Amino acid sequence: MTGLPKPSTSVSSSRNLLLKLDTQTKHKRKYGDRRLAHSLLMVKLPPKEIYDLKKERIFRFSAKELPKSLDEAGNRICRVMVMERLHPIFGLTNLDQFKQAIRDIVLAHHFSFIREARIFHPNIILHNLMVRYSDDGAVHGVLIDFDLASVGVPTSEGHHGRRTGTRRFMAIDLLEKETPLHRERFDWESFFYVICWIGTHYSNGVEIKTNALKTWDTDDDGTLSEVKQSVLVGLIRPDLATLFTDFYKPLFLSWITPIQTMFRDADAAKGQFRVTKNANPKDFDDETLGGHVIWDKLWDILAQ
Repeated sequence: MTGLPKPSTSVSSSRNLLLKLDTQTKHKRKYGDRRLAHSLLMVKLPPKEIYDLKKERIFRFSAKELPKSLDEAGNRICRVMVMERLHPIFGLTNLDQFKQAIRDIVLAHHFSFIREARIFHPNIILHNLMVRYSDDGAVHGVLIDFDLASVGVPTSEGHHGRRTGTRRFMAIDLLEKETPLHRERFDWESFFYVICWIGTHYSNGVEIKTNALKTWDTDDDGTLSEVKQSVLVGLIRPDLATLFTDFYKPLFLSWITPIQTMFRDADAAKGQFRVTKNANPKDFDDETLGGHVIWDKLWDILAQ
């Protein structure tokens, strides 16, 4: 694992900034767009403030200086955020940069999960994997959209056992009738599906027209579970490798096949345990699927 690039935490002084203004109201669904447009017309930052924003100075405005949206008392509240502009990961045109961005994101996700606070990000989907560019041209992966995140150790009384995300990227366990408590490996599985989707639907930063993996959009849980199981353990026909674009095809041997092998071994171990005489289901290590789906194995694969 030595020599593997580490995610950067540096912030570019000349980065491309994005001004995002949001007017939260209790009637946002009905009036949100109109109020947002109205507020954008009202906000006019003088040149001095614009210049200093580029210098990374932070200004505090009083409520009287900026328009408000309506709060419960009928007062307007305006929120302005200045953030670095991010770009979708599937727009990258360099495969090595794509791989490093994926490593950054998966590592950040893992750090969030193993921290004492235990932050769960159960919404690994295509558009939540982004990248940012530093001054030296390096690309860094960014995981966004923690709106559905949960904090703390999952319990049966908590809200960690729930379906979240887009069905085509959802872990097989989450398609069961009784949604289990969320496990980190569920998100690893979702990362796998996202990589497969990008690998079959994008080439050199451009989306292509294809019917590849169209069965992932079925509304039937049982059918989707079977389809994903065949992909996850490498039994899909036609061969998944033939569906990957030439740009992403090198990922198949370095990442896709080893991940499939990891989950196939886990599936075999779980099946063997089920047929064991007098076996108690509670004795099976469902967290790691019998010790086969673990962080060290996944990280070794992504290091390739």
